Amino acid sequence: MPTKPLRHTETQIVDGRRLGRRPNDPDRATLRLSRLLTGVVPDHPATVDHFGLIPPSRWGMLGNDRYGDCGPADVVHDRVLVAKYLAGQDIYPNPADALDLYKRSGNPNFPADDNGVVMADMLDAVHKQGVRVGSTLTRCVAYAQVDVTNLDEVHAAIAIFGSLSTGADLDRAQSAQTDAGKPWDYVGDSPEWGGHAFLVGRYNSDTGAGRPDLACISWGQVIGITDAFWAHQVQEAWVVIWPEHLANHAFLTGVDQKALASDYQNLTKQPLPVAPSTLTMTVAQAAANQAFAAKAHVWLQRNPATSQFALDLSAWLKAWGL
Repeated sequence: MPTKPLRHTETQIVDGRRLGRRPNDPDRATLRLSRLLTGVVPDHPATVDHFGLIPPSRWGMLGNDRYGDCGPADVVHDRVLVAKYLAGQDIYPNPADALDLYKRSGNPNFPADDNGVVMADMLDAVHKQGVRVGSTLTRCVAYAQVDVTNLDEVHAAIAIFGSLSTGADLDRAQSAQTDAGKPWDYVGDSPEWGGHAFLVGRYNSDTGAGRPDLACISWGQVIGITDAFWAHQVQEAWVVIWPEHLANHAFLTGVDQKALASDYQNLTKQPLPVAPSTLTMTVAQAAANQAFAAKAHVWLQRNPATSQFALDLSAWLKAWGL
């Protein structure tokens, strides 16, 4: 188990490397990956590298050198990875994509608001309203929490889904390690730095002391992670289920589809969205939806939801998170 308590973002500001992960509510109701796996933990390769096909220049800081938008940067990086591996598409993110999600994840008056994110709240925004990358806005199908104390489950999750959206408490040792081009490793007497989010997409099952078993994308670069760092400092990890996963063999064979649909229905009181056409749209289409939703709310205030049209309109707004 992690040995340090959850803490808030940034005990100090480090130029060019901002932090922005705030603690998640441990009692929050969420989907749990362990319930959705078809076995105790499905068979998975000893080594997986989902960063290999992405040129290092593709990742980018996405504003995280100036603002605490590490969580949204992690989600946008995930879209870059999934689009390449599961759809064969090269997409090119920019800071505006991450900052748009940042505003919708608890920072509505950004840049005056620059308060970091609670990862579960951010992923809820991605589920209800989507994340923009270039000209496309995509909603995730669902998201589920991973047991970070079970490295076998962590590895299986990376193999099946491609990556993990991960939250950790960094110490100042990690700033020095990054400066030196070294993996993040646990240093017991290092002062606290703050909460950070990053995308994990590589593992090699190497448990040697001081050697990186996993690797992440943070501040636009690939950084190794040792098992000691993971055990002491990682606090949460999430798999994000994207529309592309719905036709992916690893996902279809590794995840109990009936359990996913059932748990999703029990948690959200809505059926699991499985039609990609309802999850992906252009930015222009999303803007049109937002404009229509604003008018629909005004109409519903004036017309109680008693007619079938009013009931259908209310259901549409709820389904789209508008």
